[in-house]
Amino acid sequence: MSENDWWVTAGLTYDRIQRGVGDANTAPELIDSMAELADVHRQSAIAFGASLHALLAGGTTWTEIADRLGAADQEEARALGAEPMRLAEAALRSRLGG
Repeated sequence: MSENDWWVTAGLTYDRIQRGVGDANTAPELIDSMAELADVHRQSAIAFGASLHALLAGGTTWTEIADRLGAADQEEARALGAEPMRLAEAALRSRLGG
């Protein structure tokens, strides 16, 4: 998978997140909003993971990423990114039809 694939996956996911979550005035609307929030949460994780993949593919180091994330070290940054990166890999495979 190329660096560009990761950038596209991150961009598409950020677009989905920006659609926002609706207002809730009734219980059914609140349930719908919760479902939207769950999707936003999942999409945020995918975008985070795809962004990590793109940065790493472009030569950014885990140490640099850790510094920007405020992580104690690169091991903590890797731990923070492990599941989002797995989700991003699955999203990219799906997007590419694999």
